[in-house]
Amino acid sequence: MGVTFRSGDYIRFVKFGGRTIKEGEAAVIWNRDGVHSQVVGPKRVWLTFSTIRFLSRYKAEANQFIVVRHRNGNVEHLQGPISTYLNPALHDSMKVKDGIPLHTKNDCIVITKKAQSARTLS
Repeated sequence: MGVTFRSGDYIRFVKFGGRTIKEGEAAVIWNRDGVHSQVVGPKRVWLTFSTIRFLSRYKAEANQFIVVRHRNGNVEHLQGPISTYLNPALHDSMKVKDGIPLHTKNDCIVITKKAQSARTLS
């Protein structure tokens, strides 16, 4: 067990053995039936004929947010400060974006969408 953190590019098939998931790491484990479970460290897990993949961590500061695109099509915005892991069984992608700073209590943001005009068929 090293001192470096593993991320989403660490994928291994384990016939029999153990892995230590350190504090600050998370992993998803698929058993031989294809059922997955997510493990957040610190934890020691014993594996038999399983695939383990360590997860990439995304962190947003107080002035940022995380856009989470789920596999079922939903899009979720998580306001910072927060950290979360990209689980490939549940998520398509994650991005950390900067928020728009408001300088006074009276500032506000108005977002509008232009309505599309109705088309006529000729």
